[in-house]
Amino acid sequence: MRFRNITIVVLLWLCVPHSASAQNWQWAISERLTRERVAGLLNLPEIVGTDCAPSHSGRVALYAGPSTGKLPIGFIEPARNGECQILARVGKQTEEQLPTDESTYDLPAAIVFQRAGPWFRIALQRGSAWVRRDEPRDFLSYPQLLKNGLAYVRDGWGAKLWETPGATVTARLPSKWQSYAGQNVPMTFLGFRRVAHRLWIHVRVETESCGESLEGVKPVAGWIRAYRPNGEPAAWFYARGC
Repeated sequence: MRFRNITIVVLLWLCVPHSASAQNWQWAISERLTRERVAGLLNLPEIVGTDCAPSHSGRVALYAGPSTGKLPIGFIEPARNGECQILARVGKQTEEQLPTDESTYDLPAAIVFQRAGPWFRIALQRGSAWVRRDEPRDFLSYPQLLKNGLAYVRDGWGAKLWETPGATVTARLPSKWQSYAGQNVPMTFLGFRRVAHRLWIHVRVETESCGESLEGVKPVAGWIRAYRPNGEPAAWFYARGC
């Protein structure tokens, strides 16, 4: 699968060393660059629209907290070069790419760590900032966003499913599934549940996706923990499909 170079840029209070900008933050969740639990994705249609069409209709203020009681610490706004870029400007410091992941084909979205009503705390390369959004449809919450996407259980899942959410012992899977424990495995999202403050996802691991098949196994339904011990999402989706 070939990807167009899509970048979102953020300008921070502190100067960023040149070497720090070498990392591409375009697929921050997929590339395991996030440092907190991901609550979802936040579309910014006034910044960049569907199919990566640039917009020049507005900008979004960044705040240190979920309140407009103090002045913004910066802004994110569309680039002026016709590229699929978003700039955030604070003072006169060096620009920095904003961590994003695509919510659908060619649509980069901010990564949300926390929601408080209409306020969303989004990822920066170092830390986070708050933005206010009054359109609920802009926010795609995890794990519900897996429902309509080409979802998969992420590599390293260990071929482990639980029969019920909150169970302490995993279900037994046919031994052949162990050969796929270290790779992304296609799945169907069946639902989710919170048990004792822990979020669980009901899935069916599949044996076929985009014309490719897993040999020697059959689909199996069960539950997985929504987050890995290090906070990474245990499942994600291919925004661009097959």
